[in-house]
Amino acid sequence: MTAQQLQSYLLNLGKFHADLVANDVVPADHLMEIYPDSWTVYLKPSPGLELCFWAEDKRFESVILSLAETTISKVVYTQGLPEPYASCVTREAALTVFGNPVESKGPFKMPLPMGQVGGWDKFSLEGQGHPGLVVIFSYDVHMNIKRLSFALAKSGFDRLREEFEHPVEI
Repeated sequence: MTAQQLQSYLLNLGKFHADLVANDVVPADHLMEIYPDSWTVYLKPSPGLELCFWAEDKRFESVILSLAETTISKVVYTQGLPEPYASCVTREAALTVFGNPVESKGPFKMPLPMGQVGGWDKFSLEGQGHPGLVVIFSYDVHMNIKRLSFALAKSGFDRLREEFEHPVEI
């Protein structure tokens, strides 16, 4: 992925699928649903790359790159990344480039078949000129980066949680 392609995705996070298709940002392919009535729908324009949309309104919420094989998926994104992401291959490198995460989860055990995972770090992209966006680095047990996600800082799940916690009174 070139710097220009990544920049295009980042600038369009938060916009609606129909607008992205009309502006040739994403292909006009049918959005995939993992299961009926799922909250998120996807486009997979190339192996290891997923573009995620909130199902209810088709708002573009995240770009996910699978950088290493996992127990569940053997599909890996191999087209390369622009700097500074290309040099972030370990947690140590990500911390050096991005500083302290805004949120973090250390290693933990998932149910089988996944087992032990290395956790994740979330960094704000505000300093890189993208207010309201974050990048999340997910790690394997050796703290190598296995997945990279660029996302809205406030997702559909966050909006749904806020509605549940603070219902509007009529």
